[in-house]
Amino acid sequence: MRYFAALWLVLISGLFTTGSVAADSTPSAVVDSFHKALRLNQPEKAVGLLSLDALIYEQGFSEISRDEWIQQQLGPAIAFAGDSDRRVVRRSSRISGDAAWVMSSTQTTVKLPERDLVFNGGETAILQKEGEVWKIVHLHWSAHEAEPAESSSKGE
Repeated sequence: MRYFAALWLVLISGLFTTGSVAADSTPSAVVDSFHKALRLNQPEKAVGLLSLDALIYEQGFSEISRDEWIQQQLGPAIAFAGDSDRRVVRRSSRISGDAAWVMSSTQTTVKLPERDLVFNGGETAILQKEGEVWKIVHLHWSAHEAEPAESSSKGE
């Protein structure tokens, strides 16, 4: 009986955990969770996945600190993510000790009344293991508008 009670306690306690360690147990999962948090307007979740000393480079611009990015770019990033459809086209990643990197090629579509805008993008994410959790220490984003032939394959 004690065994079943202990098992029940373990199972039920799993229902009330945040799930961040299990759900974000790989560097790629952390990057995906970051983008999902932006898309779902969850700024606390997105910021929680960034290391305190994270640096973010965007389209040739660099933010001096995580806090500067939060103040200047988090709101626009959430608005853009909520109004667009981002798809990972190709991804590779590697882990070396407590460091990891995730390189993604993406295609992002923004629906406007007059037409769809399609952007081909590149993202490099560098992560560091802090305790048992992967945190993003650097993001580098760049994108350009897709040529018409490239954007017509968006449904594949």
